Amino acid sequence: MSREAEYVTHRGVTLMKQFVKYQDKMDNMPVRDEDVWVTGIPKSGTRWASELVWMIVHDLDFEGAKEDLTIRVPFTELFRLLDNPNHEDLRFRDTIQYVVQKYDKGPATVKCHMPWVLLPKQMRDFEKRPKVRNSLGVSFSFYIFI
Repeated sequence: MSREAEYVTHRGVTLMKQFVKYQDKMDNMPVRDEDVWVTGIPKSGTRWASELVWMIVHDLDFEGAKEDLTIRVPFTELFRLLDNPNHEDLRFRDTIQYVVQKYDKGPATVKCHMPWVLLPKQMRDFEKRPKVRNSLGVSFSFYIFI
């Protein structure tokens, strides 16, 4: 199979095929106004930012911060990358369902590298307004900084 066959263009974004397969789950993911989404392009510091944001949201809970970051701040693309619906751990089998179950009563802190057009519909339609910083704003801030 050629490398090109593994990728498709969806909503103007070139993605691996398995990402598109799960896009309906992402589109319909429930979002709350109090949720915090750490978004950005890969290798832009989202892991470090996730750690800081989680600590702020949880009032500097150092004991809780000992739990692995992938449990505290789920990475929405993880299950799409692995594409393993039979994995024993729900985080790897279906990250979106994991977030819904884990944060059923409180604000979710979520990490995502997807562009705006691929985020949940409630966010794109401004039905819900979680805290998000657009990566274009980050790029502009960096430009001003240098």
